[in-house]
This record gives sequence, C-alpha cells and structure tokens, in this order.
Amino acid sequence: MGGKGAKVKGYRYEKEIEKDGENHGIKIVRTWCSDGRSAGYTKEVDLIAETGKTKTLIQAKRRRRLSKTYIPSCGIDAVVMREDHGESVLCCRFNDWLTDQKRIIDLEIELKKYKGE
Repeated sequence: MGGKGAKVKGYRYEKEIEKDGENHGIKIVRTWCSDGRSAGYTKEVDLIAETGKTKTLIQAKRRRRLSKTYIPSCGIDAVVMREDHGESVLCCRFNDWLTDQKRIIDLEIELKKYKGE
C-alpha cells in the first residue's frame, strides 16, 4: 500500500493508539502531520506518551502481518532481541505496556501522598 491509502491507514492506527492510551488513563498525543520535528524531536516520532514525569516517544508501524518471532507467545511478557553486535530491543504487547505505565503513575501518586506533597 502506498500513497494516500498508506497515510490514511497510518493516521487511523495513530488515532487507535491515542484511544488505547486514553482508555488506560495515559495521555498520548499525535505530533502534527506525524512529524516529530513539529514538537522538537526527530521526524520519526509519531506520538508522545506522557506517563508521569516521563515522555515516551513512539513511532507507529502497522503491517499486514508480523513475524511470529517478534510476538510474545502465551505466558511470555516480552521478547528481547538484537542483531549480531547490535543493541537489544524489547517487544511487548501495547496493552501490557499501557497497564504497566498506568501502574507506575498510580504508584507515583501514592508516593506523593505518603510523603505529604
């Protein structure tokens, strides 16, 4: 798929990611025209997830099919992989990541209450 169809498909996927974040109580915003330079980052940044004090820069990629090698199987939380002499990369389910981020935000709030801030 190329051209206008690919842009529409990418836009819909970015909106889906935004909505998933919203459903988990995490603010995820699209960069203008899916270009991170509009927000002061590299052009590859499509979305910014604001999780507590940190921001996670996200590049959204939607493919017709992913290799099963990259998808955590049942009972596995994440797959860590790397090229020979490369840097390790973690692949996990997006909903699991959102749940973990929400848990971190909630713990930060509890810690502030405990400290009396």
